[in-house]
Amino acid sequence: MPPSSRKGPSRMPTPTSQLVGGSSDEDMMLGQQMSARLAKRIGWPIFVSCSFSDFGQNGVSPALAAGFDDDTMPAAMAEKEVTRILTLEKDKLVVST
Repeated sequence: MPPSSRKGPSRMPTPTSQLVGGSSDEDMMLGQQMSARLAKRIGWPIFVSCSFSDFGQNGVSPALAAGFDDDTMPAAMAEKEVTRILTLEKDKLVVST
């Protein structure tokens, strides 16, 4: 018989909501996935709005113009930095209370 309760992080998907629309389905999906992962890590509801596939004035993606191979690397770097910042802020709140 499986245990009635489990310790550790939940395996259930984090509920998300789409608050705003955008011109790129990929950006909307990326934002929703990022917010779900961040919310699961931090334990707070997170709003993510991003635009990695929007093409600039010269018709080139900003990520490609910055020298990245595709749009996923800047998104991963942004998510990592946001996680770092939110973790620091959460730790400050825990210490001060």
